[in-house]
Amino acid sequence: RWIGVAYIGLPYVGPLWLLCALSVSGIRTARLTVFIAGLFALSFVSSAMFMSNDLHHMYYRSLSLVRNGPFSIGVIERGPWFWVVQLYSNASMIAADILLLLRARGAPAAFKRQARVMFLASLFPWAGMIVFNLGWTPYGLDYMPVGLPLGGLLLAWGMFRHRIIDLGVIAYERVFEGMSEGVLVLDRKLRIVDVNPAMARALGASGRDWVGEDAAAFLASRAELAEFVAKGPPASAELRLETEGGIRHYAARLAPVSGSGEALLGSILS
Repeated sequence: RWIGVAYIGLPYVGPLWLLCALSVSGIRTARLTVFIAGLFALSFVSSAMFMSNDLHHMYYRSLSLVRNGPFSIGVIERGPWFWVVQLYSNASMIAADILLLLRARGAPAAFKRQARVMFLASLFPWAGMIVFNLGWTPYGLDYMPVGLPLGGLLLAWGMFRHRIIDLGVIAYERVFEGMSEGVLVLDRKLRIVDVNPAMARALGASGRDWVGEDAAAFLASRAELAEFVAKGPPASAELRLETEGGIRHYAARLAPVSGSGEALLGSILS
């Protein structure tokens, strides 16, 4: 009976990882939403079939304990639905890791670190599952239950250290690079999500190095601008800033960025 409880969450691992990678990559479409919903429906069915396996034996045909060295090992004769779960779970994780690797290419340093940490975290449970299914583990031990918490610890560290998920994707770097107007994108906690070259030049700073840092620190030498940003959106003002070319006057505008349900995601300074 306990094996049903122990494995009830495993069918959700792949779809959840794919959903997380899509969120971090800023990819959201109606078709993907329907597709992800279908994966979770399939995961729910898989969990239900695992819990009710004694009625149909589609998930595993038999379960027995054998003595292997110092351990008692559960030997499972796999049924057809086991391979269905393996197929969509591994396909979901492969797709998620490809998204993370693509995200790491050409992204600001903060987003590269996010993607790399998430990719490395996924390797722990995946490696445990592969070596177990290939029969390469000593005494036939299943290493996936060990890999999951190890990957979870790395992911938890990344959430606090590199602000995975919390530091959301609002701006698209390639669009910003070609804009003549200076743009600074902030999340709802006034942390820098992106800075285009025009804004970096106006402020005399290397903007990309500041992605993920507090706007207050970035604007420390621009007290008037820092005070304006701290007021929050929506706001507009005429600002007088000292630049390398002398004193310049700017028409500054701070606009909100809203998500579903009008929830505030961040703001754009231009």
